[in-house]
Amino acid sequence: DDSQFPFSEYTSLESFARQIDNDKELKTKVLEKFCSFGGRKPSLHVASILSELMTDELAKEYSWRGLRNNRNFSELGLLKLIYRTR
Repeated sequence: DDSQFPFSEYTSLESFARQIDNDKELKTKVLEKFCSFGGRKPSLHVASILSELMTDELAKEYSWRGLRNNRNFSELGLLKLIYRTR
């Protein structure tokens, strides 16, 4: 259910990522949703997904690899799902 987007708390986002890892039907639904986002270039497509997925405030808590004391976005199962959209 995409009414939970965008996430504003890391606990909710990480819980959602675990749900996707364990629920094939949900994973398929979210993949279809992510594929529907625009972006002429891959970087714009990923930016569209991330802006739908989490608030700007939550995004500030993450970096791709968890550098500078940020949370590690690459450890979430969501990253693999985002890669599959293009």
